Amino acid sequence: MIITHDELNAALARTRLQAKARSVAHMVLIDGLSMAEAARRTGISKEAVRQIRARVAYAIRDVCGLPRDWQVVTVAVPSDIADEIREMAHQAHKRHYSKYPK
Repeated sequence: MIITHDELNAALARTRLQAKARSVAHMVLIDGLSMAEAARRTGISKEAVRQIRARVAYAIRDVCGLPRDWQVVTVAVPSDIADEIREMAHQAHKRHYSKYPK
């Protein structure tokens, strides 16, 4: 699943994260920075970045209506396989939501 700015902002609204932590979430979930790079740029620990990402990922599941056992995963991959990964996520959503009549 690709997270949009609007979805991230809606998820952040469900948290009590301060501005710096919100910035970290944007760096990792929208800009695609690694947690280590986000930590380096902001001067906080990698563990703190991991905790921020986990809190926001939980809120994203709620905002996007994802099943509780699904995980929000952020990865950096070569551009030639990014579309393949997006398609995998799309197909998983189709399989899951096709179980429920509209």
